[in-house]
Formats: sequence, C-alpha cells, structure tokens
Amino acid sequence: MDGEHREDTLPLMEDVPNNPFSPKTPEEMQCIQDAIGIFTGNHQHGVDSKGRVIVPQVFRKKLGSSFVVGPSRDFKSIALYPTLVWAQMMQEFKILEDHFIPSVAKEMKMMTTYSSLNQECDNQGRILLPAVLRQRILGDERDVNITGNRNHVCITACSVEENEWDDFVKNLDYYQAEKQKFYDDQRRRD
Repeated sequence: MDGEHREDTLPLMEDVPNNPFSPKTPEEMQCIQDAIGIFTGNHQHGVDSKGRVIVPQVFRKKLGSSFVVGPSRDFKSIALYPTLVWAQMMQEFKILEDHFIPSVAKEMKMMTTYSSLNQECDNQGRILLPAVLRQRILGDERDVNITGNRNHVCITACSVEENEWDDFVKNLDYYQAEKQKFYDDQRRRD
C-alpha cells in the first residue's frame, strides 16, 4: 500500500513526481517555510479606537523592521508587504504597463495611492492602519483576521473572511478535483 495511489484519495506531496519539497516531519516543514519566507497562519485581533492593530510576532519577524502597508492585490484586504515584495510587484506593474495594458495603469495608480512605504510597528507590535485605506477596505469593522498569504500578510474584516471561508467550503470538491487533475497529468507525463 505504501506509495500506491488510490482513486479516492489525493496523493501526498511526497508522492508528486519531481516535487522539490517533500518534508517528512513538522520540523522539516518549518525549516522550509523559514527558508523561503512564507507567511502562514491566522490570528484574530481588534482594531483599536486609534486605528492600530497588533501584528503577530511571527509576521513582524518576516516583514522586517520596515515594510509597506497598502491594499491587497484583490483590494479586499489591507496588506503588509515586505519591501522587496512591494518592489517586485511594482516592477511587474511597470512591465505590464510598458506593454500598453490599459487596466494596469489604473490598478497601479490605486495601489500606489493607497499604500504607505517605510511603515514600522511600535514598541507594542502595533501598526497604525492609514485612515483612508482602513475606511475603504474595513469600513467600520473592528474585528479582523490577520493572515499569512504566501509572500505578504493580509488584514481582513472578520465578516469578509467568513464569507471567503463559506465560499471555499462550498467549492472544495471543485478545488480538489482540479488538484487531482493536475496530479494525474503529472503522472501521465512521467
């Protein structure tokens, strides 16, 4: 049964052909995450009356001493971007803009208009969320989820996060079927 594929289950990452990451223990997985700087996890906090929110220690460490606060790529969350990630994103926008993709100019304008560079946490690990950005994205909501999203951190109103979770669960069979199709295609190629 070891290494054998069953139709009713998805393969383990170790079973994916040519998989560069095949950790065997939680410690190995943590080592990989630390090495490539992935932001993971979900923390609930409240935005205080001054518009500040606590950034979890695990995220502060990976963000560095200075980072960018702005909208997420889908404009549904406030994002905390490491400076290098922000620079790469701006370079991507510039390349697309140079190829005369009109929508990119508007998206880049909105992204830069509502972003603040060189932001830092205070001594208590809080960040002041810019008022206009906070109002546009969070509205009057005070309860937020602070989540890792691969190369950045998202601050999302709990109600929005709840809707995203419900949508994810509703479509889970589809997502898993797409993943299974990918694994099957990989096996056929090998």
